[in-house]
Amino acid sequence: MRQVRLGLEYVTGLIASYWGGAAVHAAVKLGIFDVIEKGPISCEGLAKRLSVDGAILQHLMLSMVELRLLTRDGFKFRLSAKGRFLCRDNPVSYNDSSIMWWEEHLDAWRNLEFTVKTGTPTFNRLFGMPFFDWLDKNPSSLELYQNAMTEYASVDYADVPEHLKKSSPRTILDIGGGLGILLVLILNELPQATGTLMERPPVLKLAKKRWKGSPIEKRLVLLSEDMFKASPGKFDTIIMARVLHDWNDNRTLQLLSKAKSWLTPKGHLFIIERANGGRETKTPLLDLDLAVTVGGRERSLVDWKTILEQIGMNILAIHQLKSGMAVIDCTSKCLRISASTKTIKLN
Repeated sequence: MRQVRLGLEYVTGLIASYWGGAAVHAAVKLGIFDVIEKGPISCEGLAKRLSVDGAILQHLMLSMVELRLLTRDGFKFRLSAKGRFLCRDNPVSYNDSSIMWWEEHLDAWRNLEFTVKTGTPTFNRLFGMPFFDWLDKNPSSLELYQNAMTEYASVDYADVPEHLKKSSPRTILDIGGGLGILLVLILNELPQATGTLMERPPVLKLAKKRWKGSPIEKRLVLLSEDMFKASPGKFDTIIMARVLHDWNDNRTLQLLSKAKSWLTPKGHLFIIERANGGRETKTPLLDLDLAVTVGGRERSLVDWKTILEQIGMNILAIHQLKSGMAVIDCTSKCLRISASTKTIKLN
């Protein structure tokens, strides 16, 4: 009976696991973490501040304590170290991310069975158009999504610039780089380089607003182009970060062929994606999210090598990042580079 009870407890916890995320989503949208960041406060004081129901707020606050995002000292609540990551003004914040996953993404996930049955994104069926097209027509959702992606990029790509230095980039093209946080991180480390951010017009409008008046603005070119149809010229370095996993293999091949045509003869293409060993996915839940929203998938080392060989490109090295992502260094020229302690060299 003990094993049965433990099994039922596990299944029950799994079924109701969304409760915690939903509670965090509500707390962030209400601004609870941002208020408490200014100082400890009682539930009664917070209820008056936010003009909400005090009894229900008490349940929500205690839930945040249970999730170790708040601590309680008598009648007053304080931020925990983890809770600070949900404050909008914290240097490292997942504030927008905690909201984004509970908006349109959740609607798509609730209809996962449609994608399993048909092999097509349920997002298209629910919203009448592909994910990125829908974002372009819904400015508030687009800004939320881009801000969330920037939050992740600020952390996940922190060690990317060091892996580009060996190729001494001068002209860099970032394809589908969102608000440009990765490109700016790279330009800050490579003062000799200039960067071009290629994005859709609504995204570039947000990027322009973000970098206006900053020191990097003069070195940053904003290029409004459809990446499948563009002709931006030649670059010695092209980066594509978390772009290709949004597309099926045919579209990925089209985009990589385009990128190759924009490289100078000795240029480097840097793909920043997951690149796990073996053929079986190591991130099945992430793959499901890509399936229901955009119809894409994560790829293995074997997948990347196969795809790149089809367009006549070599993988020189794969640099594993602390985030679990990888920088895949590719070129059309048959070169080999020495492997560092953090580099996997492919034959």
